[in-house]
Amino acid sequence: MRDPWSYNAVKGIAAAILAASAVGCASNRIDLSREGIVKIAVADCHPVMISAKAEQDGNETVISGTIRRRSPMTPGRMHIDATITSPGGEVIASATALAHPRSIPYRGNRAHYFTVWFPFVPPRGSVIHLVCDAELHPAGEPPRAVNKGTVPG
Repeated sequence: MRDPWSYNAVKGIAAAILAASAVGCASNRIDLSREGIVKIAVADCHPVMISAKAEQDGNETVISGTIRRRSPMTPGRMHIDATITSPGGEVIASATALAHPRSIPYRGNRAHYFTVWFPFVPPRGSVIHLVCDAELHPAGEPPRAVNKGTVPG
């Protein structure tokens, strides 16, 4: 027979460790978009919806968010092209973030998540442009938002 006191004690200790680690990890990031330091511009990516936030983690910028589908949509693999422009409009950096899980099904509205890191914090007034894309980019070719000379938003 199991000792109820020791079982409850183990559950309590595990819950305390989990809570402490969650609070410790989340407390050192600054939400750049909520603080008004950067603006996030999401291109119209019908038939999907993108929601995102940009956070400062030390000397890095972490852009993360979700992708949800709108009907009608064919299933397929999806990624996000992220481009950071300076307040003057010059492209500072660009990267591609893969969405997980990779494929979007026909039915349901399951969220897909993406995250991309930049090794710097953009200057105040910068704009982060997000575009969803299902096409692969050839090696060395910049993301769609930069390649076509038009940055969405």
